[in-house]
Amino acid sequence: MKLNKLEIKKLNDVHKLVIAYVVAVAVFQVVFFAESFFVVAKTVAFLFWLFVLPGIGITYLWDLNFIERLALAVAISAATVGILSYYLGLAGLHVIISAVLLPLIFMFLGLVIIFRKKIEFLKTKTK
Repeated sequence: MKLNKLEIKKLNDVHKLVIAYVVAVAVFQVVFFAESFFVVAKTVAFLFWLFVLPGIGITYLWDLNFIERLALAVAISAATVGILSYYLGLAGLHVIISAVLLPLIFMFLGLVIIFRKKIEFLKTKTK
């Protein structure tokens, strides 16, 4: 099976995202040296779940390198998830539910954007 250029770019971004997670765990472990490794890894995983993963797919609307994509993803995720959690809390939805539901919604939206770009890429390649 031959991978096209778009799929290779996404694969490289996944590897870079895993490396960013490992680096974040290492930095947090140095800062919070009194905590166990698993507590730090769980905390960083939750921060990635809430502040990185929801926005990473949305940033595929623009042609960015990985560092720009990661920084913009954090800003987009923090803004949208934070604001929507606040307003959903005012509407009566518990914050625990919105901390799980909103990132899933934004990750699904990101997957739709990625697959839409892939379909556009395949259409231009077949012409």
